Amino acid sequence: MNRFLFVACVALAACSSPEEKRSAANDSTQKSAEPEKLVVETDSGRIEYTMANGQRDGWAVLYSKDGKIKSVAMFDNDVQSGVLKRYDEQGKLIEAKHYSNGKALFDLELADFDLTTFQDSAIGLSIMIPKGWTMLPSPNPKLMASFQKPIDSTAVALRPNINIVTAKLKKGETLDVLANMSFDMMEKELGPVNKVFEERLRIDGCDAFKRYGMYKTDACLVGFLDAIIVSGDNVWFVSCAAQNNQNSEFLKYQAVFDEIISSFKRTEH
Repeated sequence: MNRFLFVACVALAACSSPEEKRSAANDSTQKSAEPEKLVVETDSGRIEYTMANGQRDGWAVLYSKDGKIKSVAMFDNDVQSGVLKRYDEQGKLIEAKHYSNGKALFDLELADFDLTTFQDSAIGLSIMIPKGWTMLPSPNPKLMASFQKPIDSTAVALRPNINIVTAKLKKGETLDVLANMSFDMMEKELGPVNKVFEERLRIDGCDAFKRYGMYKTDACLVGFLDAIIVSGDNVWFVSCAAQNNQNSEFLKYQAVFDEIISSFKRTEH
């Protein structure tokens, strides 16, 4: 069991017992007001984007005249930061890049965005996972599921991975309590953890919390994206991690991890 999955197991036991603002920044930031959505009609199609404090902030989507998505990009304080995806006329993804401060840092692997549905009624969710990633053996398939990108390279100390844990809320526990608890457990197990960005949001009609950060192991630096999703007395922890050494490999997977978490849907539990 890898170290990150171990942290998820600890969180499960505690619950079930009786770039930039969105990438590699140095300071923790808490999201506040919802941006305003705007639509601009052009001769070649339609652009939908969001504004906050007079600046582009969040997703910008370009549609063709017949309503098909041509490209999607992420902006932070009016600067392109995060993923840029372009599609052909048939809707096939043909290009994906990660931007930081207006400059393209990485070409992203298109195969990582080829997602398929993983559904498990025991865990109580449906979620999208990259088709080429491997499902790992679980110590308890009724409570946990893990996936990993198969990479055969000695330069990779930590393969990109996704860990999902479900549990029941105890009396008095809230989303904020769980968010603090999970962070405390990470620091106890892993040592100092740098919180980069965190926010409250809604996913599939559920209250949710999302946190980006970094920590260091003996083998490498690690970037992570954690999400906690609460519905009634059910809670799900979705933990995504990838190596994040000097060339910031985590940023190659940040957009994929975001799509995975955003795809979460409840099933019978």
